[in-house]
Parts: sequence; C-alpha cells; structure tokens
Amino acid sequence: DHGGDPARLFAGGHSAGGHYAPLLALTSDWLASRGLPGDAVKGCLPISGVYQFGEGSGLTMRPRFLGPEDADIDRLASPMNHVSANAPPFLIAYGTEDFPHLREQGERMVEALSAAGGATEKVVLEGRDHFGASLAGGEPDGPWVPRAIDWMKKV
Repeated sequence: DHGGDPARLFAGGHSAGGHYAPLLALTSDWLASRGLPGDAVKGCLPISGVYQFGEGSGLTMRPRFLGPEDADIDRLASPMNHVSANAPPFLIAYGTEDFPHLREQGERMVEALSAAGGATEKVVLEGRDHFGASLAGGEPDGPWVPRAIDWMKKV
C-alpha cells in the first residue's frame, strides 16, 4: 500500500530498538504467520543495540521487561544466541562515547556474525554518546544515514 517491497524488509532501531531489530532479523518463527518467506528480512541495522543478557553481558542490572530472573529467558532474548550461518547481513553502529557495555557487545556481535559466515559491517560514530548515536539515525547528511542507504542498496 505504501510502495514497499514485502520481500525486501530491513529491520533497524536504536537502543531497545537496536535489541529488537536483531532479534527479529535472526528469528524466523514470526514470518510464516504473516505470510512472509523465511528470508524476507534482507538486512539489519541496529544502532547501540543490546545483543546479550545475563552473565557476561556487562549490564549492571537486569532489564525489568525480561521478567523474573531466568537464564533461559536471558538466552532466548539475546540476539547473540540466535546467530547462524543464514543470518541476514548486518550494519552495526555505536558511538565512540556510547555506554561501554554497548560498545563491547557491538564488537562481540560483529565477531559472532563474522564467525558464522555472515556479511557484517560496522559504523563507529565518532564522538557520539548513546543519545548522539540516536540522533545520527535521523541526520540525512550525518555519519549514519548516507552509509545505511548505500548499504541497503547493495544488499
């Protein structure tokens, strides 16, 4: 209805959206119920995302939305645990001044996707903190938008 191609979906977001977009891109159980092919998500563009919960995540506290402490929930909610050889391409971004655990998780996610054979690129947003990274996602001439547009055209 809006001119989009349902066979070429891209998922992206910042912070919490940077967690949900990879989870959406790396799991496929939701696609069939919407009449979409298993490979409908052609790429993922998280900015300052959380890719792992639980032990070793670097988070100082467990997010309330995960509910009661449960290692299985943490595992299922962690995009890092859904990485496989058939992952769509990723363009992972974070700011140089972002929260340390988000920079570290971003690096580990790039490594995990690359190790699985996935096409992965990284955008390090120079001088941007968590909120500046969010703003970069909407700056037409900024450090992220032109790169993201070019990347999506190539995927």
